[in-house]
Amino acid sequence: DGFTLQCANLTSNQQISLVIKGGTASRNVDYQSSTNRLFILTPSVPSIIVKSKLNDDATIELNETIVWVIRDNSWGTLIGADSVHTVTIIDDESNSLLENALSAKVRVYPNPARTMVTVRSEDAAIETVMLTDLNGRIVRTYTAEQSESLVMNLEGLESGIYTMSVKTDKGTVVKTLSIL
Repeated sequence: DGFTLQCANLTSNQQISLVIKGGTASRNVDYQSSTNRLFILTPSVPSIIVKSKLNDDATIELNETIVWVIRDNSWGTLIGADSVHTVTIIDDESNSLLENALSAKVRVYPNPARTMVTVRSEDAAIETVMLTDLNGRIVRTYTAEQSESLVMNLEGLESGIYTMSVKTDKGTVVKTLSIL
C-alpha cells in the first residue's frame, strides 16, 4: 500500500512534488489518495513513506497499478520529464465456492509454455483472456468465439511470469502462466 521515497547525500532541504499520473486502478474505488502531494526532505529526514489507503471492493480483478511521478525535482535523477514509480495492488481475493469451482475447471497447458498455450474450460464458454505482466501492464488480450477452448500465440512475449484473467460466461478466473 505504499513505497519509500529516499534521497541520499542531501546537504539542504529539497521539495518533492509527487503526482498520480495514471495506472489501471481507480482512485476512490480501488484506493484513496490525494492526486498531488508536496514533501520536504531534509538532511536529517531524507526519506518519506508514501502510502495510499486500499479499498476492498469485493470484486475479483487483475492486479492493478497506481503510477506516481516526481515532478519539478531540482535534485536527483529524472527519467524524461518525470521519475516514474509504479505501485501494484495485488487483488487476490476469491470470495465464493462457485468461483473456486469454476477455477478448478479452467486448465492452462502447457505451463510453462514457449510459443503456444491452450486455455480450456470444462463448463463455461471462454469470452476473453487478458495477459498481464508482473508490473500490472496488460500485454495481450485474446478474444474467443464463446468456445470452451482457446489457443493463444505467445510469440514476441518475454520470458517470465504472467497473470491470466480468463473471462467466461460464468465468471472470471485468474491463473498464472510461466513463459520460457
